[in-house]
Amino acid sequence: MADEPLWPEFAAAALAQVRPPATPFDPQRYELRYRLWPTKARNAQQAARRASAGYLLLRREPLADGARLQVRQAAVQFSRETCHVAASLELANDALATPRRWEVESWMTAADGRETPLTRASESGELTADAWIRRAAGERRQPRAAQVTCGWSLFDALPRLTAAELRFDLLDELALLKPGHRLSPRGAATFKLASGPGALTWWEQLGPGLLPYSWWRAAEGPVLAAFSLARGFLLDPRAGEGVTW
Repeated sequence: MADEPLWPEFAAAALAQVRPPATPFDPQRYELRYRLWPTKARNAQQAARRASAGYLLLRREPLADGARLQVRQAAVQFSRETCHVAASLELANDALATPRRWEVESWMTAADGRETPLTRASESGELTADAWIRRAAGERRQPRAAQVTCGWSLFDALPRLTAAELRFDLLDELALLKPGHRLSPRGAATFKLASGPGALTWWEQLGPGLLPYSWWRAAEGPVLAAFSLARGFLLDPRAGEGVTW
């Protein structure tokens, strides 16, 4: 991840498409839908693909000592193939929504929607008190830092964060541990949203990797948008229409 911010001016065009939820947001139980938005469109053809670049769906249900987060994600590649991910995470009830254990399944589909043979894979993992354990073809175990989270967890954590900076190691796609991340509040700004002017809080994530590092949320509500150098996520209730849990 390059240590350069995506300034508010960069986000303005994307945020103009976002409409905050019309009903009160419950951070304990929700279903959120995001449209994937390529941030680097070099020509009109690439810009047109922004309408169909994919989606991220999140469903949270509270547990006695944390929460379960269901994930459905589809990302269209430049080859027009689509990478699909279905995951279930058990989250801790802490500031980073730390993933305690998870199951992930992934596969590819061609441009015509047919599944690409030999691309389906499954794995699971967990964070113990002192280790990160990943189980795929075999088991991989390595030491963990005190603070660890993943990109999907940050969508859950951001609505509850206060003004304090957080430092953590990032489990990128729950498959690769990237140390030395920090998430810092950068202030507030008013933007033209699809529903009219809105005051948003801006958080910046810095560290190695390509996950979103510019996060935008309303004062009391979910993440409205997140951007990396490669792609963004825009809250859109129509994203992933027809996808079932």
